[in-house]
This record gives sequence, structure tokens and C-alpha cells, in this order.
Amino acid sequence: MKLYNPKRNCLLYYCGEANASTWGKYWKDISNVDSDFNELKDNYVSKLTEKYLKIDSGVILEGGCGLGRQVKLLTKKGFKVIGIDYAKDIIDLLNKSSPYLDIRYGDVRKLDFADNYFAGYWSLGVIEHFLEGYDKIAEEMHRVLKPTGYLFLTFPSMSILRTLKCKLGIYDKLDESHTERNFYQYALDSNEVISYFSNLGFRLMEKRKIFNFPGLGSDIPLLKEFLLKLDYYKGKSIIVRIIKKTIRIIFKNIANHSTLLILKKI
Repeated sequence: MKLYNPKRNCLLYYCGEANASTWGKYWKDISNVDSDFNELKDNYVSKLTEKYLKIDSGVILEGGCGLGRQVKLLTKKGFKVIGIDYAKDIIDLLNKSSPYLDIRYGDVRKLDFADNYFAGYWSLGVIEHFLEGYDKIAEEMHRVLKPTGYLFLTFPSMSILRTLKCKLGIYDKLDESHTERNFYQYALDSNEVISYFSNLGFRLMEKRKIFNFPGLGSDIPLLKEFLLKLDYYKGKSIIVRIIKKTIRIIFKNIANHSTLLILKKI
């Protein structure tokens, strides 16, 4: 179930509670945690980190690191990285399987680090999972980052398509009768997020739209099965590649699943 909050122009997803227990089970179910360094390939996380930070810039934090894949990748690239998560079972598993990684149990709302400690902070799909909002997370981000440190922040966002569907009344509006039970995440207004972090003491450096086929499928249910098949397809068919590229071109700017913000502490 999705509910629209017109006051904040955001969607609330009710499809199962996002808590430490849920994440612990999810991460255990999806993958082997001990992947080989040689299997790790550059992605936008490593490329953007190298664009804005140098190896000797200082320590980088990934808050809400899950299986620690980005911690592992950035460690491979030569950065000093710490990952934290509040799914303790996964932290214990990672500490046993990958003792060379610095991954710790912790809560992004109350970090056990000194002020101005980190040169960079990656937050990949974390702030949207707290019904009470991301204020405490954001304040901690600002506190632990050095002046001129970089925050790399992603979250599900209100695309043009999602906003249009809300305006057309496709989703019920949020009211006082709805409880906290089974809240999973928000799709946030990216302009509101930018404004909040600007007032907190950050300067926006980049804003990027993140598109993926499963995200588009969730917004266009009739195409969900077809889009998932496209996403999973790993063959070499030229026709399929053209179809995927065409869909991406058409929908990237109007139906992006998430937004990436790169912010600099001032």
C-alpha cells in the first residue's frame, strides 16, 4: 500500500517494517557475504568517491552498510573505510567472514565517533526508512563530517511520474487513521531534502537521477513482469539492448526511482 502526503509531497510505502530484524533476515537471504576482491568492479560509488576524495583525504563512513559490499570495494581501491549497521547478526557474520574489513555495530541516529572525524560519508538508501524522519540522521552526518567533507546521499524520490499519479488521485491520501505498522519507506521530495541539508550547513555539489527497471515496474504495475525480465536479461541480443536503451532514454528523467545528492559540509 502507498499513501500520499500532500503537505510534504511524499509517498509512504506500507509493505513490511524496516527494522534491524527485518534487514538481518533480508541480507542473510540474498547473498554470500564473502565475495572475492577480484570480483568487485568499479561502480558509481567508487567513481564518485575518487572524483571528490583522495586516498589520503581521511576516513570514509558508510552508514547502513548492509553486506558491506561498498566498504569492501572502497577498501580495495585503497581508501580507509568504516561501515556500520544496526543489523547485529549481519555485523557478526561479516566480522567472521571478512575480518579485514572495519565493519561495526552502530546506529546512524547516534554515531559513536568524534566530531569532524570523517572526510566522506556514504548513505545508500537509508534515510527513507524511518517514519519519524531523517532529522537525527542528518544532524549526525553533519556532526561527524569534517569541514569541507562530502556527503553522498541516495533515497527514493518523487519523480515526475510519481507526482503525476499522486495529483491524479491514484494513491489514497495519508490521514490520522493510518498507523505506524508495516511502514517501510518514503519516496521523498528531493527539493525538500536539498533545502533541509542546505539549512543544516551543506552545499549541493551534484544532483543525479537514478533509474532502474524494477523501480519503473513498481510505478507501472502492468509492465512490472516485462521490466523485471529485461532487468535480469544478460544475453547479447541487439534487439533487447535497443529496447532497454530506449526505455531508459524515455523514462530516466520522468520516472527515476531514486535521487543521488552530493553535498559538501561548509
